[in-house]
Amino acid sequence: MKLTNIVLTTLLISASQAAIAQDPVSQMMNIMQSGANTASDIMKSGSDTASNAMNSAINTTKDAVDSGIDQVKDTTTNFFPLSITDDFKWTAPIVMAIETGDPKKGKALAKKNKCKKCHGKTGISDEDDTPSIAGQIPAYTFKQLHDYKMKQRDSKSMYKSVKNLSNQEMIHLAAWYATQKPEVMAGDKKGKSIPILANIGDKKRFLLACDTCHDEDAMKRGFQTPIIEGQKPEHFIETMTAFKDGERANDHYKLMQSISAKLTENEIEDLAAYYATKPMKDEDD
Repeated sequence: MKLTNIVLTTLLISASQAAIAQDPVSQMMNIMQSGANTASDIMKSGSDTASNAMNSAINTTKDAVDSGIDQVKDTTTNFFPLSITDDFKWTAPIVMAIETGDPKKGKALAKKNKCKKCHGKTGISDEDDTPSIAGQIPAYTFKQLHDYKMKQRDSKSMYKSVKNLSNQEMIHLAAWYATQKPEVMAGDKKGKSIPILANIGDKKRFLLACDTCHDEDAMKRGFQTPIIEGQKPEHFIETMTAFKDGERANDHYKLMQSISAKLTENEIEDLAAYYATKPMKDEDD
């Protein structure tokens, strides 16, 4: 049996060698074609693998981005503990959350909560002692609403208005008022009556110019510095005086408290006359 197998194997090898000897070109072409087909299959397989890997990476990245956005949206009502003892801290998630504000929803909320009763239909108050919030940057407005809700700013009427609002609703309100046209400031920025403290400051008292932080160009570099141009004059004075006397203390690093403490009453009034809008006219005038 073994002998038979050996004979058959020998005959097959001899036949193959004879065939190659008779037609070596054909045999070589077959070998080359087989190799080419194999290489093509490998390349195709590698291309498909690479393509699948790239698509997988793109989809993974997209899913991660979408997940991150959804996470921000889902957590805007709980991105910091709502405890009256907690101090507000600016973080990247909070800044991102504020970007989700929807002016249309904010407008509806303003109507629902009757904000116009004090702040006017579009955020411009009819009273000199009530702040106008039209055109205010949304981050600042949101922080003030948060501080009223946390009782870090003292106002019974504002606390009553915001106590039941969620963080997302306050974000929408801030977005709505940011789209509204503010009042025009009374002073002339190109005139000769600009207070020294407004654009120069006072080095002897280590006071930077107000425009260093509150100028329009400076405003674009920050998200917590309020617009003071076109504010109600009486409110402007009351706010600066409150910082000066320590009655208001929700400014980060006590920055406005330290600045206001160095100002005289006359300087505060001069700045109000320059930055704020003109006082409302009495009906008898």
